[in-house]
Amino acid sequence: MEIMIARQEDIEDISQVLATSWKSAYRGIIEDTFLDNLRQDNWVQKLRSGFNKNGGFCMVLREEGQIVGAAILTVAETETEIHLTALYLLPERIGKGYGSILYSAVEAEIIKRGYSECSLAVLQANDRAIGFYKSRQFEDTNQPLVVTLGSKQYSCLKFKKMLTE
Repeated sequence: MEIMIARQEDIEDISQVLATSWKSAYRGIIEDTFLDNLRQDNWVQKLRSGFNKNGGFCMVLREEGQIVGAAILTVAETETEIHLTALYLLPERIGKGYGSILYSAVEAEIIKRGYSECSLAVLQANDRAIGFYKSRQFEDTNQPLVVTLGSKQYSCLKFKKMLTE
């Protein structure tokens, strides 16, 4: 197992991990039509345009050379805060400690880069993710968000964590 800062050549594999994970993790939460139409290359263009820019970065978890997890971070509202935009694993890796390993490496990198806060948004119906982040001391900010995916709107919760070395 290896965790590293992603490279440009990893973009297509990262997009595939995200698409595969979304189709599994959000089944029953997000409308099936949206998930069924989600392409493996859905995130390629967005990743190419914002890859490792303006203080944001992406990390990947590899096992036997294959990317099995990815985390994407983007700059937030303040210079001390970074936003965990995505942390996803291939479905067969969920529940086996891979998420904890990836998140620990991500948090260490965030601190190394000088950020003292990390924020994220989670779909309100995603109990598994909410439990994951709460167990890592993320706190609900009580600032509800709404996202539109396909033809529907979904409620999200915003979480924040203060980081220390």
